This record gives sequence, C-alpha cells and structure tokens, in this order.
Amino acid sequence: MSGRDARFPAVQRYDRRAFIKMAGGAAGALIIGGWVPAVRAHPASGEHILLHPNPFIALSPDDGITVIVKHLEMGQGIETALATLVAEEMDARHEQIRTQFAPVDPMLYGNLLIGGQQVTIASTSLANSYLQYRHAGAIVRALLVSAAARRWKVPKGYITVSEGKVVSPDGLTSSFGELAAAASALELPVTVELKRPARYRHIGRRFRRLDTKPKTSGTAMYAADLRLEDMLVAVVARPPRFGAKIAHYDDHRARTVDGVVDVVPIPSGVAVVAQNTWSAIKARSLLSIAWDETEAETRSGPDVARYYAQLLEQGGTAIHDEGDVKSHTKAAQMTIQADFLFPFAQHCPMEPVCAVLQPEGEHAKLWIGSQVPEIDQASVAGVLGLDAQCVEVITVYAGGSFGRRAACDGHVAVEAAHIVKALRLSQPLKLLWTREDDIQGGYYRPMYLHRVTAALDRKGGIQAWHHSVVGQTVHDLPNLGSGEESRWRETFKACTELPYAIPDLRVEFRGAECPIPVLPMRSGAHGHCAYVIESFIDDLAYTAREDPVAYRRRILTRDPRYLRVLDLVAARTRWDGPVRNGRYRGVALHRTRGTYVAMIAEVDFPSEGSLRVTRVSCAVDCGTVVNPEIVRAQIESGVGFGLNLALRGGITLVGGRVPQSTMRDLQPLRMGEMPPVDVHIVQSDAPPTGVGEAAVPTTAPAVANAIFAGTGIRIRSLPFSATRLIRR
Repeated sequence: MSGRDARFPAVQRYDRRAFIKMAGGAAGALIIGGWVPAVRAHPASGEHILLHPNPFIALSPDDGITVIVKHLEMGQGIETALATLVAEEMDARHEQIRTQFAPVDPMLYGNLLIGGQQVTIASTSLANSYLQYRHAGAIVRALLVSAAARRWKVPKGYITVSEGKVVSPDGLTSSFGELAAAASALELPVTVELKRPARYRHIGRRFRRLDTKPKTSGTAMYAADLRLEDMLVAVVARPPRFGAKIAHYDDHRARTVDGVVDVVPIPSGVAVVAQNTWSAIKARSLLSIAWDETEAETRSGPDVARYYAQLLEQGGTAIHDEGDVKSHTKAAQMTIQADFLFPFAQHCPMEPVCAVLQPEGEHAKLWIGSQVPEIDQASVAGVLGLDAQCVEVITVYAGGSFGRRAACDGHVAVEAAHIVKALRLSQPLKLLWTREDDIQGGYYRPMYLHRVTAALDRKGGIQAWHHSVVGQTVHDLPNLGSGEESRWRETFKACTELPYAIPDLRVEFRGAECPIPVLPMRSGAHGHCAYVIESFIDDLAYTAREDPVAYRRRILTRDPRYLRVLDLVAARTRWDGPVRNGRYRGVALHRTRGTYVAMIAEVDFPSEGSLRVTRVSCAVDCGTVVNPEIVRAQIESGVGFGLNLALRGGITLVGGRVPQSTMRDLQPLRMGEMPPVDVHIVQSDAPPTGVGEAAVPTTAPAVANAIFAGTGIRIRSLPFSATRLIRR
C-alpha cells in the first residue's frame, strides 16, 4: 500500500470543502482537517506565525494513511521524512503510508520559516515541518484511542497502539480504518503528548523511501511525462544575448513542418506550438529572427570580472560592522589579503524545467514541479487575467532542482500562460525547455568576486577581518525581511556569523548591474562564502606555521558544535597520523542553515597536472536525525555536487553569449570520479535541520586545501580546471 496514492488522482482540485470530501468520500474515513479554522486572510507580511493546525493526514476505511506533503520532492527525501514523522506518532506500519502533494494554500501549507509562503527552499522543509507533522500524527492516534475506548468501554489509558493496530487490555484489536468513522465524530483533543525518543520506532531508523519504487518502475509522474488529450507542445526561441528583443522574424519555413500548429511572439521570444515535441523543435530551428541587441549584454566573462574589480575598489554597503577594522588593520603586525573569483554556474537538474497548462474558461490547471507554486499560481493568473484561486496548481515530482525551480518570477509558468493567451487556446499546452535552452537561457548562480583582508597578531591570531563581496543581487530567502540591507545580511550570514574568534569584523556587499537572469544555487551564498573563508583560514594557518586542524581548534571559540564535528572527523580520519605516500589532505568547516559539517578531503596527483580526489570524510551535526539513510545520501549527493562545481563547474560568457549548450560541453562529474564518502553523524537531540545543502559548501575548500598541501598552489579562481596543477 505504501507509495503514491493512485486513488487520489493528481488532477483533483481541492478547495477546503473538496479536500474534506476527497478524503472522506468513502464512508468511515477520517481526515485531520476538520479542525482547521474557517477561512482566514493570508497572514500579513511580517505577522509572527508560530503554529496553526494543518490538514496533513487522511485516514481511509481501508486502513491507508495518506500524508499530505506540503513541500516539493525533488530527490531530497522530504516526502519520506514527513511520512516517517506521521507513522512514528501514529504507530503505523510503513505499508500503510502513502503520500500526496498538497494544493497551493499558504494558509494551510505555508513554510513557517519563510514568512508563511508556500515554498520549498533553503533546507527549511524538515526544520519547519518536524513538529507540525508529529502533532498531526499524535492527534490522529489520540482520536483512534478515544474511539476504541468508547467501543470497548475501557479507559483510554489501558489501550495501546502498535503496528497499525489498536489493542484492548483483553487482546481485542481493531484496525485504524475500522475506527476511522467513529473517530471522525469525536471532538479534537486539546493537547496531545508526543513520543519520547526512547519509544521511537521509526525516527532515527531505516524507513524505506516511498519514492524509490515509483521512480525505479517508471510510474512516478513528472511534468515532462504528462500526456493529456489534445495536448500541444511548445518551445520558445529566446535571444542568444541576454536583454535582446525581437526586431522582426520570418516563420515561413517553420510553418512548413508537419505538425506545426502556430508560431507566435511572446515577451521572452518566439514560441512554436506543435502537435508533438519533434515538430516544435524542428520548426524552431527554421525560424529566422533578427534581434534588437541595443540593450543586450555583449561583454565576455573577463570584461564582467574587470567591471566587478572596479566595483570592489569603490567599496560597498556595510551589512555587518563590529569593532574598528580600519584602525586595527592599519596597526596590525601583519596583514594578508586575497581575492576570489567565482564564475556564473548552471544548476543543470536532470529534468529540465517544464510546465503543462490547461485553460478551462474562467479557470486553469497548471502541472509543475516547482519550489514556489504560490508564485507560479499568481503569475499565471496575472497573465490570464484570472483570480489566483482560479488557477489550480498540481505539484508533481521534480527531477532535481538545485535551486533552478525556485524562480521568483515564475518564468516557466508565465511563458506557458503567454502562449495560451496569445493563441486563445482551449486545449492543454506543454512548455518544454530543452537542455540547450536551460544551459544557454540564464537563471545562473551569479558571478561573484570576494576580497578578504585579515590583520594578525604575533601568534597568528586574527585581530580584524574585512570581507567585501561584489555580485548581482540574488537573495537566498525570497521576500523575507524588510529593506535591501536586511536581506543582504540574511543572504551573506555565512560571512557575518564566523565561528572563529575575530574581535573586529566588517562585511560589505556591492550589487552589480547585469542583464543576465540569476538564481540562488544549492546552498546559496554559503557555497562561495565558505570557500573564501575556509581557504583563507587555511592560508592563515600556513602563515602561522600551524597544522590546519590545530589552528582552527585554537580559534574556534563561539559554538561548541563546530568543534564537535571537527574533532569527530579528525579522529575518524586519524588526522594526526601519517598519510599514504603521495596523498594529501585538506580540511574545511562550515554551518549551513543550522547544520554543521566538518570535512576532510584526500587527493593525489596521478600525473603532473592531474588531480584525483581519493576520499572525502564528513562529520555532520544536523540535530535529531529522522532518517539516517537520507542524511547519508544527501551528504554524498552534496559532495558530488560540490565537487562538480569545484572541478569544472560554471559557464563562460563570450561576447554576451554562452558557448556551452550540452552536458558534453559542461563535462559534469563522472561516476568514476566520485570518491568514496564517509559520513559520521553526531548523535544529538537538538531540533532537526536540513541536510540537502550542508555538504556543498565544504567540499570545494577541503579539496582546494588538500591541493595546496600537495602543490603549494592556492586556487582563488574557480573552477579548478582553470588552474595548472604543477607541483612546486
């Protein structure tokens, strides 16, 4: 029974009434949703949201438990994690659990850590939902116990629940489904008691992933897989230079392709609509378009880097200023300065972005795997001239994202809406972005330039730290906080909350003007900020002639959890012991969204100028662990993602054009290049935090520091492939 619930088709539309009917349609069903307050206005921006009831569970007469998942499942395992929490508090069996993605309703399904917006972003899913879903499960369990107590006329305290069965003191048993109808008639308990850790049966243990079977059997539904009756397919010819506009176009040849239905200009380019994908792509290649590039980006990568360097010299806005950095730097025994450059980088999810839009008169349905469905809903409604509530968003699986599906302009759904509107379509339309579209179409991690200046005392201690960042403005957490400076401070928290003992700290940010569309990437600003900080700390340790781990231990004074993961990984890798001949190790340490990771990477150099990462070891403190297998998988995934970015990640810019267009051009990390990854999890009873991004920030600096140990080369411009690794 476990897995996606085929009986509740994804095309079902819910309002609150329909939702209750859906789950309670069969006689005797119980849904935790009847206790949701009557319709309220969406919380005003800035309103403090602590916790409010949510309809997360539907219990059916057949004993099935449907967990309503409010976050997008894009491979990170949140679907299984939330189901685990419900199963734990209900004492349910894995086989009873199925899942369904929630409709768009921020009042019920908003992310309480992101201002109540319905988004899946910044590793907040589990931290936000941990108590919500446990409480929901505990409430259902309490109702079932009360119903059984009435049926058997025994005190509730004598009734137990185990393995999906309710058991009386004299051995009578009843399934959840048998009690569902009676339980649905009871008043909701005012309070419930959550399980203590000693009674956990699922939390902290293996709970098989619910998405493994549908994904390996081909039954999992992605937007790209969707086939609807009379559905048309569209692709868009977009300008090769960012910021260009259509001057004029000739579609005569394109319209000769069999299956082409129409060609129409939309704000982002020229859309070709056809009866199938092949016809649409073939016809697009036959378009003749002249672009107005008056306002287009025409610079190459080095030109943009020089522009950034000019901005860096001009200084930025202080987003953190503690102590007197200027005076103490001037009076210091020694100062060290370094610049770090990061290229534009493409997210490259396995499934390129895609959406299916079906107009239905005064309503519309949108199928999409989106991290920001609330924004997509409003964006489509705006284009079509509908109320947002008239656009039903049906969330489907996403084939990876890494931030690509968190576009706050909803541009994929918006393009589909513009095509539907321009052609006055009454049938469904699938908008496809091909791999080439996605690689060349923007929405990259921005280019960044960092400069760090540190003032040291005679013992190598850090007296002052001045950190400047230049780049396009992109915020890790959309619409959170008021004022640009406040949002920059939140985005660059990695730079302002250093774990090391630094009396004087100043952090500046300078926004850069550039028409290239950008998005945060997996781990957000933590990715490039951690590289700068941990590479530079390694430099300071070298300057102080101290072992890199010992140096970090000496200046780690602000949070013992950093030291705990550092000591753990150092012990497990026997850092103080000898290293195999020809191999070198580097260390890095970082906290991402509340999760602490210490990492030691080992490398060798099979031949002059070549590099191989032979092993990566991580210690992770993510608080209470719900599913250790998912933690390990996400840490391994983060290492692979971070290693790919470090070695060959990034796109180039030549005259305003992106020359790369396929995976062959990007040369992503191959399986044979993936090193063994050891994951050591710190046992903790702290609240759980996310692990989807946690290993990304430490991977590149740990490897870079290992390269320095072996070659003496300090890499300050990524990717590593741009540096000749010749040992000194």
